[in-house]
Amino acid sequence: MVAVVLLVLGVNQYVDATYSDPSASPTLGIVLVAAAGVMLVGSAVLSGIGYVKQRADLKKVRTYDDLG
Repeated sequence: MVAVVLLVLGVNQYVDATYSDPSASPTLGIVLVAAAGVMLVGSAVLSGIGYVKQRADLKKVRTYDDLG
């Protein structure tokens, strides 16, 4: 949720700095978009790791009695 807000704010800041005020630097917008990207990629990676660990744990617990 925070990453989405940062992404929206970053894009808004970048567009304002680029098109509305050409003398302004779009650095803040780029930083916000980069931070949002890092957060989104990080959350996707952590979710993937959690999924793989959960699947591995499920495979360890199963016995032949569970399958029958």
